[in-house]
Amino acid sequence: MWIEQRHQQHRVNWPEAPSGRDYEPFPTEAQARAFVALCKKFGRDKVVARHRARGLGQAPTKVSAPASQGALIFVS
Repeated sequence: MWIEQRHQQHRVNWPEAPSGRDYEPFPTEAQARAFVALCKKFGRDKVVARHRARGLGQAPTKVSAPASQGALIFVS
């Protein structure tokens, strides 16, 4: 595994990717280093799966229209 900076993004790269993508992006180098440390401790596949699932979980869960259009609320 290695870290490289691409514009505003830090990427943790690895040579073989079973999931089709061979890197994980992070906004800071510190977050990328923490990710590498977790991969070394728990195994890359487990950490990558958890990291990607966490990203999906951060999506908004409520959407509402302005009061003038009606009170529609969707909750997942």
